[in-house]
Amino acid sequence: MPATVINYTLVQSTIVGPPAQYQVQATVTASPNTGTSLFTYRYSDGLYDHVSTVVDLMTYPTASNPSFPFYRQPAVIQTFVNSNEAINAAATIKSRLTSLAKEYDIVAASFVPGTYPIVVP
Repeated sequence: MPATVINYTLVQSTIVGPPAQYQVQATVTASPNTGTSLFTYRYSDGLYDHVSTVVDLMTYPTASNPSFPFYRQPAVIQTFVNSNEAINAAATIKSRLTSLAKEYDIVAASFVPGTYPIVVP
């Protein structure tokens, strides 16, 4: 099985103030194994929460739905008043997307298709 590849763009920019704001924008452009909706948002307020996990990919829809506490989208924009926070956010997004690709491969490799009996005690 080929390794999962997540292609994305990551743009860091400064918005002239006052006050100055620092923005991080990430967009997943292609990821054949996982799909592109890899940023998890809260249904309750529509705010970005985290880079999706493998469990999120299997659990949450790609559109806001009141039946689920979260949904996934292919892009995120975060705005900060501190440049260090923006730098850290960009590094976290890179790290989590890299981890997601590796974790996805582990889960996919360990899945054995088939029909298994369920024994209820």
